[in-house]
Amino acid sequence: MSIKVQVASKNPIKIQAAKEAFETFFHDVRITPIDVPTLNSPNNYLNQVQWTNQPIGELETFEYSQRRVQLIRDYNPEFDYYVGLEGGISQTRFGTHRIIVFCTVADPVYIETVRGCEIPLPSHWYEALVDDPFLELGTIVDKASGIENIKQKQGAIGFFTDNKINRKDILKETLIMCLIPFRNRTLFQISSDKKEKNSH
Repeated sequence: MSIKVQVASKNPIKIQAAKEAFETFFHDVRITPIDVPTLNSPNNYLNQVQWTNQPIGELETFEYSQRRVQLIRDYNPEFDYYVGLEGGISQTRFGTHRIIVFCTVADPVYIETVRGCEIPLPSHWYEALVDDPFLELGTIVDKASGIENIKQKQGAIGFFTDNKINRKDILKETLIMCLIPFRNRTLFQISSDKKEKNSH
C-alpha cells in the first residue's frame, strides 16, 4: 500500500528530507510537492496570512510551519500526510542568536509540530535580517559561501560544518520525531476517525 504525502514546498532539499523520513517507516512513499503561496484555502484566516521572507522568533517560525500544513490540508484533503518545514532565526534568552527549524506533520485528524536543533548564527547576520524585512538568511549565506541558492543544497549548516552535516539531515531527523505520535496512535490517544480533527 502506498502512502501519499504532500509537502508544502518545492525546495528539493525539503522534498528529499520528507521522502527519506517517511521511508524510515513506510515502503512505498509517493511525495507531491506544492507551492503554498499559490493556494486559496477554504479557511479565510489562512488566506489572510502575510508571508514574510524570513520568519523571526520561535513563535513566528512555529506558526509558519503549521500554517503551511493547514493550508495544503484544506486545499487537498485526499493525502495521507502533509508536511510543513520552516526555518527561522531567533534570539535566545541569553542574548545569543540561532537558526531554528520547526517541522509539522499532519494527517486528516491530527497535527504534530517539533522543533529541530538550533544552529549558532552570527549576531550581525541576525541584526541585518531583523533590519531588512525583504532579506532572507539564504541570501546572506549565498554571499558568504559563494554558493548560489545554498538553501536548496547543503544549507547554512553545510556551510558552517564543511558539509559534515547538511540541511537535509536536520530536516529528516526532525520529521522522524514528528512521526512518533502517528506510529504510536494508541499511546498518544489519536483518533483514526477523519471526522474528528484534533490539534496538538
